[in-house]
Amino acid sequence: MKLIHETVVHTTFGTGTIVNIDEGRVDISFTEPIGQKAFVYPDAFGQHLHMSDPDAQSFVLAEYAQKKQEQLAVEKQRVEQLRREEADRAEKIAAKGLRKAATKKGSPSTKK
Repeated sequence: MKLIHETVVHTTFGTGTIVNIDEGRVDISFTEPIGQKAFVYPDAFGQHLHMSDPDAQSFVLAEYAQKKQEQLAVEKQRVEQLRREEADRAEKIAAKGLRKAATKKGSPSTKK
C-alpha cells in the first residue's frame, strides 16, 4: 500500500504527512516549528503515530504485528540456542568431573 502523502497524527507533534518510507524508517513532515521528523517504521505506529485513513491504519498495524512476531521467533531461537549451549557446557563439566573422580579412585595411594 502506498503511504506517501498520507496523513498521520502523532501524540505530541499533531498532524503530519508522510514524505518518505525507506528501510525501517518513516519521515513525516509536521507543521512549523516542528518540521520533518524520522521514526522507526512500523514500530512508531504501535505507540506514537496513527494513520488518518482506517485502511492505511489497518495495513500499518498488520505490518507492525508481523514484525513483532518475527522478532519473537528470533528471540525464541536465541533462547533455545543459549539453552543448548548451557546444557552442553554442563555436560562437559559433569564429564570432566567424572574423569577426575575416576582417576583419583584408580591411582595408587601415596600414604604409608
